[in-house]
Parts: sequence; C-alpha cells; structure tokens
Amino acid sequence: MEKINRETIKDFRERFPDAPRAHRMAFKRLLSIADQEGLHVRILPLKGYRALIYLDRIGIAEGLTDGQMIYDLAHELGHYIDGCGNILMLPSDDEYKKNCERKADQTAKILLMAMGFSDQEISAWA
Repeated sequence: MEKINRETIKDFRERFPDAPRAHRMAFKRLLSIADQEGLHVRILPLKGYRALIYLDRIGIAEGLTDGQMIYDLAHELGHYIDGCGNILMLPSDDEYKKNCERKADQTAKILLMAMGFSDQEISAWA
C-alpha cells in the first residue's frame, strides 16, 4: 500500500480502535482500490463536505463515524470509477450533478454489498 494511504489506515484504526473487524477490513480494501488507481486518501478537517475528490486526492471529513467514512470513501471511489471525479470542476448543470451523485451512490452500494454489508447498514451510513 502506498505510504500516504498506509498512514490513512493507521489514522482510521487510531480513531476507531473498537470498530468491528469487517469495518477495518472494508476501509483497507477501499484504500487498496484507491492505491491501484493512484489516488491519495486523507482524513481531513473538511468544511461543508463529508468527503470529496479532486484530481488524484480524496478527502474524508474528520468527525464521521467509521461506517460513514467507509461509505464516503466508497462513494468518492464511485465518482472516480464513473468518470464524475473532480466534483468541484463539473459543469454547473444541477441535473448532471444529481446524476453523478446517484451513480456514485450506486457504485458505493455495489462495492460495499460485495464486501458483505447489508443494504440496511449501507443506508444507515449514507
């Protein structure tokens, strides 16, 4: 795993020492996907966003639950996978942005369900 993302998994473990093993493994798997794509992930003091992607960087807001961080990382990877990354640079067309958000939510749900999480768990984190 790339150094910056190794630090992020360490940060996640320190923030959530009692998180279920499935949560820690899911976050690590998502970071592995980010690594494969050359994306750097950090937990940051974001204002106005739970998470965002910009160029090759994904920021996840401090203060979220472990489940929310897992969901938001999957969601931002969804933006990248679906070609709607760099949300700040998208056209100002609201319908286009809503469609990008919908696709990122669907991709996040697929990723997380493939890791064994239920629809109910995922919906609670979204």
